[in-house]
Amino acid sequence: MASAANEEKVPFKINETQITTSGSAERPVIYKDMIVWQDYRYGNYGDGTFDGTYDVYVYNLSTSREIQITTPGSAATNPDIYGDRIVWSDDRNGNFRLEKSDIYMCSLSTSTETRITANESYSVSPAIYEDRIVWTEYNNVHMYNLSTQEGSQIVTSESMIFSPAIYGNNIVWEELLVSTDNGVSRDIYFYGFDTHKKTQITTGGSAGSPEIYGDRIVYEDWRDGHSNIYMYNTSTSSETQITTSGSASSPDIYDNRIVWLDGRNGDTDVTCTIFPLTGKFGLPAANQVRNTLRSTGTG
Repeated sequence: MASAANEEKVPFKINETQITTSGSAERPVIYKDMIVWQDYRYGNYGDGTFDGTYDVYVYNLSTSREIQITTPGSAATNPDIYGDRIVWSDDRNGNFRLEKSDIYMCSLSTSTETRITANESYSVSPAIYEDRIVWTEYNNVHMYNLSTQEGSQIVTSESMIFSPAIYGNNIVWEELLVSTDNGVSRDIYFYGFDTHKKTQITTGGSAGSPEIYGDRIVYEDWRDGHSNIYMYNTSTSSETQITTSGSASSPDIYDNRIVWLDGRNGDTDVTCTIFPLTGKFGLPAANQVRNTLRSTGTG
């Protein structure tokens, strides 16, 4: 499972749909017909300094409806969604610059908000799958089971850990290492609950923001000086380049849909792509054309 595996560039046509028009959307994630992201459209610049206000939004692809989840006034960032549950990192009980943030969860069906952590630590980047929530604190990955209400530490590293994602019994994350010899290095790692084995997926030092669905991992990579989305298949140990715009980042994947941020127009907005698969968790079929997803606007 290494990036040295053969890279596949599939000659399919990309048909995209712009989801947001605020120009301030970041970190989109997707579950079925729901796309969630953080947005600083209500942030106050005042004397020219941004006050750090972010909010979490959800967009329903079936109804073309956008809903604001959090109330302006704090930094609600790094959202994730599974079922009707949305999780995010929130600094309302402290100050993000003082590294006091907590993990919160909201149920869309009941409109109930729950605070998951209260340890006055740097709890960020939550991800959720079924009843398990994972997040990072500096160089550790933690997990909380909503059914048993038990927490545990899963992974520790000498590097800083960011952007964990979970699917089934597998977790992926980004490790950032700063050294005087090699500068800043970012790579993707994989961990299985069944094997208790940690595996490095990329080795180029330019990959980050991973997400996982089935045996496919998507991530952004700056290997050629521009940011594009790549996909790694853990079953075939093969990598596929998904975008070529050079301005794509922060991807997420669910079933046969990938969403990401694209800054080709100067601002960042959410783009969604649907692509055909050769199998349940296979690669895009080279002889097929991606379908157009008709779902735009923010109403």
